[in-house]
Amino acid sequence: MAGSVSVAKPQRLATTKPRRSLSISVVNAALEFAILLVLALFFSLIIEWLGMTFVWQQEGASHSQAMLAYELNLIRTEFDEEVLGFDRDRITQDSVKYVRETVLGSIGIYALISWIERPVVHQDSDFRIRVRAGYAPIREYVYASLNVLSVFTMRVLIGLMSMPAFVLIGLAAFCDGLTERELRKFGGGNESGFIYHHA
Repeated sequence: MAGSVSVAKPQRLATTKPRRSLSISVVNAALEFAILLVLALFFSLIIEWLGMTFVWQQEGASHSQAMLAYELNLIRTEFDEEVLGFDRDRITQDSVKYVRETVLGSIGIYALISWIERPVVHQDSDFRIRVRAGYAPIREYVYASLNVLSVFTMRVLIGLMSMPAFVLIGLAAFCDGLTERELRKFGGGNESGFIYHHA
């Protein structure tokens, strides 16, 4: 056929993902971890608020206060010795104090709460009276949120302070895996089931 035109199929170009540098990967992992922590805090608050609304209605914010006291007591009794040069009890209590006083205090949470809860006097503006009336139904939820934030901070710190143990366990597993690899390599790749007969 003289008039036929051959149509060439488009060739696919091999697409490869560009490799990210180590610094970008570390920053990305840190941001993902921070997002995970924020989501965990958000769900902790939601669970506490739902519990206050439907489960422990009579307790109110005292439930989260009791939970905070229980967690502090647990840390005080279970982690009384120093591990790897730091005292977990002192660090968690100082961190909770730092979050409550420095972080929340610097953004003005406590000043706002004290301004709202100050008794109404005759000279107060209509705005403050309305804010106080709107704050009254959610007062317990605000205090529960502050307690949940403190408990969350303690739990994150305990998790971070437990990381050396996880690193040591991972290192031991890595060494064990290398040993097993060498045994397989020198054994010609043959596995022996005889090791399971030793009781």
